[in-house]
Amino acid sequence: MFRPSALKPIFGPAMMRRSFTTSHKLSDVARLTLIGRMGQDPEFQTTVNGNSLVKYSIGTSFGVGEQRRTSWYRIACFDEKGREILETLGKGSLIYVEGDIELKLYEGEDGKKQTFVNVIQRHISPIYRKPIGGEPVEGVAAIEGQSPAA
Repeated sequence: MFRPSALKPIFGPAMMRRSFTTSHKLSDVARLTLIGRMGQDPEFQTTVNGNSLVKYSIGTSFGVGEQRRTSWYRIACFDEKGREILETLGKGSLIYVEGDIELKLYEGEDGKKQTFVNVIQRHISPIYRKPIGGEPVEGVAAIEGQSPAA
C-alpha cells in the first residue's frame, strides 16, 4: 500500500503541501474572447446616472458552404478608452473583444422562458477598421483586397 508520508524524505515537507486552494479570494470570472465583424454602427448613449454607454453587436461565423453558421453577441462598453476606439469603427469592422459574460433570463410575451447572453467589454482591438458611414480606411483596403475609396 502506498503512503504519501513515505515521500517526505525524498521531496521534503514543502513538496507534500497542497498546491491548490479551495477558498475563493477573487470572484469567479466568466470571460469570453471573440473575433468578429460589427453588425451595425455602434450606438452611443448616456445612462440615467450620466455614465456613457456604447452598445454594439458582433457576429462570428464558422463552418463551410451550406454548413456556415453565424452567432451574434450583444456587447456593452462602459469605459472611456473603449468608447474612443468605437467612435472610429463602423458596421463591418473586424474586431477582437474580451469581455465578461452576463446571462439574462426572462419570460417573453408568449410565456416562454428565454436566455440572452450579454457581454460587458473589458478590452477591444480593431483588426480592420471600417469607419461609421462604411468607407474603408486608406491603406487597409488594399490588405482586404478592395479598391481604396476615392
